[in-house]
Amino acid sequence: MKKKLTKIKALQDCVKIWSGLAKTGANIKQKWALKKYSNNGCPCCHYADVLRAECNQCLLIGLWPDTCEDTDSPYRHWKQSVDNKESRKKYAKIIADYASKLLAKESKAAQKLIDRLDKKRVVLKARNAKGRKS
Repeated sequence: MKKKLTKIKALQDCVKIWSGLAKTGANIKQKWALKKYSNNGCPCCHYADVLRAECNQCLLIGLWPDTCEDTDSPYRHWKQSVDNKESRKKYAKIIADYASKLLAKESKAAQKLIDRLDKKRVVLKARNAKGRKS
C-alpha cells in the first residue's frame, strides 16, 4: 500500500532536497527526489497535485507571489543561476530555511493536537473506569 503524502512529509523532503542543494550548489535536484515526486522532483508541487490544488496553494507560497516560476522567486533565481554555484547555494538556502520554518510550525501544531487527544483519552478512560465501579 502506498503511503499518503502528508504536509509534514512533503516539508521534510523539501528541507532535505533544498538543504542538500544549498550545500552543494548543484543545478539539478537529487535523483531520489526526481524519481519520487512529479513536477521536477518537488514534494510541495506533488502535495498540491495530490490535493488537486493550484500552484497558488503551494506549501511554499510565502516565498513567491503566485507560483515558483514567478520572475522574482528564489526558485526561479536558483534555476537561472546555472553558471553561478554560490548564487544557487544562496537561493537554495532561502528555500530550505523557509521550508524548515514551516516544518517546525506544522510539527508543533501536530504535537499540540496529539497532546489534546491524549488528554481526552485519559478523561474517557477515567469516566469508563468510574462507570464500571458504579
